[in-house]
Amino acid sequence: MNDLDNELSRTMRRHAENLSAAPLAFDDVRGKATSIRRRRQLAAGVGALAAVAVIVPTAMFAANTIKADNGLPAASQAPPTVSDSNSPAPTEGPTMGADPGALDVADLPTGAEPRWTLVTEGFAQASTEDATIRATSRGVVVETAGETFGPFPSSTGLARNAVANAVAWGTDDGNVMVWADGSSEPYTISTDFGETGVRVVAVTGTNCQEGTASDCSYYVTRYDMEANQQESVRMSGDGSVTAVDPDRAIIEVHDVSDSGLVLGLTSVDDTEPGSCSAVLDPASSGSTPLWETCKHTLDAFSPNGDYVLASDPYHSGSGSGVIAIYDAHTGKLLADRIKKADDMASYNSAVWEDETHVLFSAYQDGKWSIVRMNVDGAMEYALAPAKGGEDVPWHFETR
Repeated sequence: MNDLDNELSRTMRRHAENLSAAPLAFDDVRGKATSIRRRRQLAAGVGALAAVAVIVPTAMFAANTIKADNGLPAASQAPPTVSDSNSPAPTEGPTMGADPGALDVADLPTGAEPRWTLVTEGFAQASTEDATIRATSRGVVVETAGETFGPFPSSTGLARNAVANAVAWGTDDGNVMVWADGSSEPYTISTDFGETGVRVVAVTGTNCQEGTASDCSYYVTRYDMEANQQESVRMSGDGSVTAVDPDRAIIEVHDVSDSGLVLGLTSVDDTEPGSCSAVLDPASSGSTPLWETCKHTLDAFSPNGDYVLASDPYHSGSGSGVIAIYDAHTGKLLADRIKKADDMASYNSAVWEDETHVLFSAYQDGKWSIVRMNVDGAMEYALAPAKGGEDVPWHFETR
């Protein structure tokens, strides 16, 4: 799944609920919906998403660059982090620290550099064998074989399929656009959604080319004006739409595994029990959860589908202050770290580096670092801390 479009969507929804609040700053990107009650407030809050979606990115993009004088690597000096390996180089000394439940990244050992492409310009980027797709302040741009297509107006990020030959995104006019390797140009899947903040959160399948026997599905979150509620739907390459699960229990899809498992939000509420998430297998159990939790927000499956990355049940401040990992099959909580004090870390985004390691961009003591955490919660630096401003110096490429 793509990590930044989830951040952007949740930020927009939170600011849609609080349009009289202070203007959006880049630190708010990781924020999720707050002070919402699913039955009484969710529809009203998300209903403003379409308008906010057009406003938010301009402020975001302007801040999302590295300044040469801020003590961080310049964009041209970003570490070489592209790799197809599923396992990072061996590291020595990952630690649980004095408090295994604390999100404290001070004085960690330093391990291998992150095996991930770091994005220093724009707010999202995804690569296939044939093309690089970037979300910029002007829209989505596709660069391939010396040609550039776009910009296509879009405010909602990118999603790439598991075999890395297709990338999709929602457009500001409510359609879905796709780049598929082997195509001569990006193409549009027309929808009847209207301008309702269409966001592609996951792509499954291997053949996404237009005009072929496409087996790709596009999981889209949007606001249904007629029903006056947010929903997630599954689109095929011909534009036909079906429910993600029969009873529409999932109101916001966050990720879909290769085996067809779906995870996402089932409710959003800042009172007990709080926002709740679930893992479903729509093909075999319909809308009945395999397991669910209100302790965390479930964000992403590991590449092999064995684990689930999770974060705060809802966010009300700058960045995330909780990172957790579950067993995807049983729902057992394996690791859970929380920012317990103001001088501990928060993070902007987190991704699966491989089947058993997570990378997250941490801010603590005025410094940014990239931290690697295993499924048991032991941590080390993948990039050691460097002084910087409050603006995030880099993001992880969408995979």
